[in-house]
Amino acid sequence: MIPHIIENIFSYVFNFANRFASGKYWYLKMAVLCYILTLLFSFPNYNQGEKWMREGINKQIEQPFTYHDYPPESHLAKRTFRITMPLIGKLLNLNITGLLILQSFFGFLFFILISKLVFAITSDKVLSFIICLGFTVVYVGKACFIDGGLFDGTAFFLLIIAMCFRNSLLIFFCVFLACYTDERAFISSFMLILWWILNENNYKNIKIRDIIIPNRFVRVVLLSIFAVFVTRLYLQYLFYASAHIVELSDVGFATLKSQLNIVLFGLFSGIEFFWILIFVGALVLFQYKKFMLLFGYMALITSIIITASIVADQTRSIAYIFPMVFIALKIVYQDFSQSALRKLLLTIVFISFLFGTYDVVGPKVWWIFPLPVQLLTAGQ
Repeated sequence: MIPHIIENIFSYVFNFANRFASGKYWYLKMAVLCYILTLLFSFPNYNQGEKWMREGINKQIEQPFTYHDYPPESHLAKRTFRITMPLIGKLLNLNITGLLILQSFFGFLFFILISKLVFAITSDKVLSFIICLGFTVVYVGKACFIDGGLFDGTAFFLLIIAMCFRNSLLIFFCVFLACYTDERAFISSFMLILWWILNENNYKNIKIRDIIIPNRFVRVVLLSIFAVFVTRLYLQYLFYASAHIVELSDVGFATLKSQLNIVLFGLFSGIEFFWILIFVGALVLFQYKKFMLLFGYMALITSIIITASIVADQTRSIAYIFPMVFIALKIVYQDFSQSALRKLLLTIVFISFLFGTYDVVGPKVWWIFPLPVQLLTAGQ
């Protein structure tokens, strides 16, 4: 009885998704739906954020390449090299509020790119529908809308552009700008190397030479990472800010120790049950004895886990692992039947929806309120 009911639910959702994702501009319909759902579950307040933070970002917009002397332990000191959005604000004459509105538009485009990327991997619009919906209920998909000036959503948007398009110049600048939106994107950039290796080769047939001799897209990503490294050294010299690099607060073993009781939940919170897909991807690589790929796969996961564990803002840090979701999908879809993969991902999305979205900062956990709850609490 119950298995029959569950099968009927799966069939109903898949049939609805198939009808909804029909037509020439199906990805636009999908993005609109996801945009509405995201606003419903995390309605933005473009005037939110601490006054000191908004004023600091506005000051950075006015002078993006000028060193501003802040106490090393302050958040604004950490923003010294996060100049992508302030520079865009300078060029477009936007203040912090204007940049947050612009970022919400990036969020809409982010859903379009997710739908196109999933379809490029699987040729399945139903899976595109399911995964797009899944991103509306996890932090990564909400980042463009709940932000008070951190601009993680913009970094996510730039990174997914670098995964979707085969234009070398576009990939270079998107990776470069993502790293100057937030330093965490630097680790994500190495995930793009694995992405382009797998995107250009069937993982089952990858030889050592395909890894040692990089294709042109991998070379572009590596060149962009090198450009980030060189320009970062120059800006450190220009800003005389090297002291701030070693004196930043809320980073290190002491931070990990202070939040040890909540760190596993923090690591989970960025992509929630999409961790299941990443874990399955690792199992598939192990099954086919692709140990070199598995080593790189696990090394990337481990690096972002360590990074997120030793900083206070765990959720937004671990969220930078999101390219691994698409890398795992690239691996898994070849080994699963269409029906099995749809059921797996729909289950992941459903339990993520039931779980809710949380932001873990230090030892504290914040529930990201849906719109009805925001209305009941007067937006507080």
